[in-house]
Amino acid sequence: MKDDFICLGEIKSVVTNGQSISVGVTKENFQANHFIVGSKVYQYGYDIVVHINVKYRLYKFSKENSTSNNSRGLSQK
Repeated sequence: MKDDFICLGEIKSVVTNGQSISVGVTKENFQANHFIVGSKVYQYGYDIVVHINVKYRLYKFSKENSTSNNSRGLSQK
């Protein structure tokens, strides 16, 4: 965790599409398409960091992704 992380909240719900979790598409903030409910979400500059179990996962903002299927413009790095 870095000093300049800004806590935004935590994952509140999981989006599923039928029985398959992997194809669920998030429609709201603080939703995930896999079971990480309760994981803290941080802003880090233009990017988002999610604390999952004992690791911090960085999701980088990308203008390319924001114009494609990923409306939030985030890609995991």
